[in-house]
Amino acid sequence: MVSVRAVYEIAQVKALDECFKMRNVSLENVVKSIVGSARSLGIKIVNDLSPEEYRLFLEQREEKLKADVILAAAAAAEALSGKKK
Repeated sequence: MVSVRAVYEIAQVKALDECFKMRNVSLENVVKSIVGSARSLGIKIVNDLSPEEYRLFLEQREEKLKADVILAAAAAAEALSGKKK
């Protein structure tokens, strides 16, 4: 999850990249490019993020990361047990 403000700040930095400067890309189009990339990566863009919403997001993210580690470990163990047979 990322705020519109953060997207704008990222765009200001990205607009300085040679690939954008050479094509004389407007800041608006840089923002659109970043929004498109974020969406394709599954990143949600929100207007504003309160401290409480951000805390909740971080907690949910931490839980998901832990679950992903457990699933990866289980898959690795299963793959190893399959090779031993």
